[in-house]
Amino acid sequence: MALSVAGPDLPYGEVGRVAVDRLLDVLPDPVRVGVDELRRKVRTAADLDNPSDVRIRRTLEQGVQQSRVVRLEYTDGAGVTTSRDVDPVGFLERDAAWFLIAWCHLREAGRMFRFQRIAKARLTRRQTAEHDVDDLLGWVPFDPEMP
Repeated sequence: MALSVAGPDLPYGEVGRVAVDRLLDVLPDPVRVGVDELRRKVRTAADLDNPSDVRIRRTLEQGVQQSRVVRLEYTDGAGVTTSRDVDPVGFLERDAAWFLIAWCHLREAGRMFRFQRIAKARLTRRQTAEHDVDDLLGWVPFDPEMP
């Protein structure tokens, strides 16, 4: 149920959904029926009308997994589009939206990039520098928690 509630932009969500399907396949019938009954009682307000591009999300996932620099074409909140290289280090969910946590080479600082504002993402061959997720989030005005 948690995977469903997290919405379509959940990083590594596709892998998680496959694992859940396999798990459900091996449950005894009474347990599987109970799980299905619970799933029908859960609703989400995820932005299903504006999901991020699956190819972009997969590129970001690979960048985090492989510690490789990703080149983004990103449009900020003011509508300004830039091309920038980032060291992707993790993901953050906030207000029903997913963000890439990264070190931005252009700004020389930790930044969060909203999935829906990333127009293009290309994995480069360059390895990232080592960055701590919490250090990169040190500038945000809230306390992010690890699930």
